[in-house]
Amino acid sequence: MNIVGATLLTANEINLINDVLDFRIFRNPLCFRDYDFKLEIEIKPGRKNVPGNPIDLTEVQTALDKAKKELEIVKDRYYELEKQFQQSHDPVVGDAVQSAEREWGVISNRVRSLMELINGAKGKFYQPIRELLGEFVNDPTPKIILYLGSYADINTRYKELIPVFVHEMFHAMNFFVGNGKRTIREIDEAMAEFATGVFLCAAGKSNPVFDILYARHKEVVLEKANDVGESACYGFGRYLMDNVASKSRHSEIEWIESYAEKSARIDVSLQEVQDVINSLYPFYPTGAEATIMNLFERIIFARALSLSVASTLTKKTGLLKVTRRDGSVIQMNTSASTFVLAILEAGIRRVYDLRIPAFGGFLVDDTINPKSEYAATQYYEPISGLYILKHSNTLGKKRNLERISDKLGLGWTVEIV
Repeated sequence: MNIVGATLLTANEINLINDVLDFRIFRNPLCFRDYDFKLEIEIKPGRKNVPGNPIDLTEVQTALDKAKKELEIVKDRYYELEKQFQQSHDPVVGDAVQSAEREWGVISNRVRSLMELINGAKGKFYQPIRELLGEFVNDPTPKIILYLGSYADINTRYKELIPVFVHEMFHAMNFFVGNGKRTIREIDEAMAEFATGVFLCAAGKSNPVFDILYARHKEVVLEKANDVGESACYGFGRYLMDNVASKSRHSEIEWIESYAEKSARIDVSLQEVQDVINSLYPFYPTGAEATIMNLFERIIFARALSLSVASTLTKKTGLLKVTRRDGSVIQMNTSASTFVLAILEAGIRRVYDLRIPAFGGFLVDDTINPKSEYAATQYYEPISGLYILKHSNTLGKKRNLERISDKLGLGWTVEIV
């Protein structure tokens, strides 16, 4: 892979970039050098600033008022927990104190950012300026550009420079895997940030330097998650990673490749996509993580099933039909597909928590029943470590969806038509 301006990098940075390009893990290899003949890397000594989307100060003030209320609540909770801990010295309470203290810091940072934004605004809108550390461009030649002028200390620069390089490599990967199809920035950035974190964590198993990079990456992503404006979409990558870190049973690289491929094929016209984008901008939706995670599941994993909310049905009978409270319909070409997509819409983790029994296990489970004769074909794994058992007749599927609707208050009408 041609690196233009490589002499501007330190020997350590060159070595780490080569480690990234050559990285392989487990039986499912990921080697960025697969794109040698397609991609160029350019190192620039300067810096680049670009204007972001204008932010309405009315929305900023609303977000600030909300954040101030949240801050008072978490402060009161912290003081109450601290009082309990001083009396009991219970380690569980001690952990809760630390958690409340961290939350206090997070919300304080958000309040400060919002106030700075208001104070720096002119007129009714604030015009943010984003400083780019790196970028992937595909016109006229696919290229990754790293801007060294954005870093103050050459000795510690590698801690952020290499994660930025990995991040941009995933943008390039999305571009190539998607055959150059346009991606949705608000979603693609979250995916790239998620993939970067997983990659650095995996690489740390063979090179401890990557553990240092991973630690710094987590700090940076947390800062973005707590920021306002366009940085918010980067921060959502942290929540994607948090949701899979504890239950992943597969190669980290499978997750990266899977997300990269699917994020490059999301249909811009879907309402769910617009819902995610609207939720991410202009402020990170504190307290709405679960809702957005469910939307991500619907968008991404419905694509994995080769399903479409707007798919045209052939004239089949005996199919499941789920009518939502608002009158819209979930109905696919097979009852199994409708069943799976309805569970994804309900939220696979929420359904997992219901512990609905099915064939010696549960409808959504974190293990495959080893004695089940259906294990090979009738389990679907949309999220690593959580399995949906599709095996049942159409009536059984109907009854389970009705049970899910009743317990979660979804207001579905489930029919066999």
